Amino acid sequence: MNLKFLFFVALMLGISTTHAQTTSLISKKYYVTNQNGTTYTESISRTPAEVLYQYKLTIKNADGADHLQKSCTGLSIIARILCTAQNVIQQAYIDIFRVNSAIVSINNLALTSTSTFNKNTKILVLPLTVQEANQLKIVIKGTTLSFIDVKLESTVVQSDTTAPTQLANIQSNSITKNPLIHISISDSSATTTYLWNNQQELLLTTTEKEFDINLTEGLNNFVIQSKDIYNNTSSYLYLTNITLDTTPPALNLTLASEYIYSTYPQNFTLNITSSEDLQSLTINNIAATLVAPNTYSAVIIINNPQTLTLDLKAFDFAGNEKIQTSSIIFGQDNTPPAISSSLASNSFTNINTCLL
Repeated sequence: MNLKFLFFVALMLGISTTHAQTTSLISKKYYVTNQNGTTYTESISRTPAEVLYQYKLTIKNADGADHLQKSCTGLSIIARILCTAQNVIQQAYIDIFRVNSAIVSINNLALTSTSTFNKNTKILVLPLTVQEANQLKIVIKGTTLSFIDVKLESTVVQSDTTAPTQLANIQSNSITKNPLIHISISDSSATTTYLWNNQQELLLTTTEKEFDINLTEGLNNFVIQSKDIYNNTSSYLYLTNITLDTTPPALNLTLASEYIYSTYPQNFTLNITSSEDLQSLTINNIAATLVAPNTYSAVIIINNPQTLTLDLKAFDFAGNEKIQTSSIIFGQDNTPPAISSSLASNSFTNINTCLL
C-alpha cells in the first residue's frame, strides 16, 4: 500500500505522529598524552526542559572494533603464516591504540572503573541522568598513541500539541476522612505540575506524574496546572470546598433508668441527636429516620420485659464511624389496683350508692 496514502489517512483521522530527534553534544577523541594518565573535563549546560531529555554516552576504545584472534590450526603453512601475522597485527593494535583504563564520571558520579573499561573493552554504552550544570570528567591511561572516542547524545521525542490531563481521586464540594488527595498526570512526554492554594500561593512544583496532596483539618482549596516540555499547558483543575473531617460524630441518647409497662408488646420510640449530619444511623440494625436537623428517631418493638442492649452505629458524610452501646430496662407492672370506699366499715347509710 502507498505510504503517502497511509500518511494522508492518518492526518485526516487526526492521528498524531511522533519521531525522535537526537542531538550530539560531544563527539571527540581523547588521547593519552602522559603514560601516568591524562585528565579531560567537559562542561555541559542544559535548560530545565532539556534536563528531561534522554541521554546516552558511548565510549569506544580506539576504533571500537573487535580485533579478535583467529584460529590458525589446520591451515596450510602459507595460510598459517598469514593467519599468525594477522593475529599479531590485531594484538598490536590493541596494545598500542586501546587505552589500559578509562575512568569516566559526571558530576562526581563514577560511570566506569578499571574493571568495567580496560584494554579488553571495545565499546561501552551508558544511559545518563543530567542536571542543568554538568561536568564530565575523563581520566585515561595507556600508551601515548592510545585513545578513546566519546559521544554524548541527547534524544527528545517530538510529540503533538496535546496538553497534559489531570485527574484527582476526589471532586470539589466533598467531605472526606482521607488526609491525602491523589493526583495523576497523563501525558506522553515529561511534565511539570504546579499546585496553588486559594490564596494563590505556590505550594508545590513537581515533575512527578503521580503524587499526593496533604489536606488539613477543615476546608481546603487547591488549583493545579501542568505543562509538558513542549509548553503544552493544561487547563486549571480546581479542587475547592474539600473538607477534611477525621472526627467521628457524637451521639446523644436520653433514656430513663427504667420503663414499666403493664402489657407487652410495646412500640418504643428512641430519639437520638448527633453533633453533625449523618450519612446513616442504625439502632440494633434498624435504620433511624431524620425527623429534625441532627435529630433521628427509630421505633423498636419490645415483646417482653427485659434489659435491652442498644447498639448504635453511625457514619458521617466523611465516612467516620461511631459505635455506641447503651442499655434500657423494661419492667412489668404486677401491682394490683388499689380499691377505696367512701363508707367506713360497720357503717349504716340511707344512700343507695357506694362510691369506690
